[in-house]
Amino acid sequence: MMKKINHMSSPFAVSHVAGGRLDWPFFPSKMRPFIKGFNLSVPGIEEVCEMTYEPPMDAELLCVAVGASKYNPDDNWNVEINGERFIETIYTKDLPEGMYLMVVKPLSAGDEMKFIFDNQSGEPKEVWFNYQFLID
Repeated sequence: MMKKINHMSSPFAVSHVAGGRLDWPFFPSKMRPFIKGFNLSVPGIEEVCEMTYEPPMDAELLCVAVGASKYNPDDNWNVEINGERFIETIYTKDLPEGMYLMVVKPLSAGDEMKFIFDNQSGEPKEVWFNYQFLID
């Protein structure tokens, strides 16, 4: 049963359908999923390791998922796009994790994405990470 609302008595006006689709960037404009995975071998020294990726198409970044073969509470990771760090000093936890963004991060083909792992523990490990995108 639909309830009729008297808009004249409403204290504010809504310019789009309330309860419907959210506007970009809170809701993506692209629809096809594309996930790119990486394996970063981290040597057994206290060192910052980096891996870059340039998406071959325009995309919207939704999430970065990270896991490691060993976890240490001092190890942390970061992500930059075209030199702008927008995920910073995320300490590893004893389980794989996904950093879901509150809004989509738009990317153009050829933008430089950099995953940075700071191996504070100095222990050798494998770090697996995925960029989860939507594309046209």
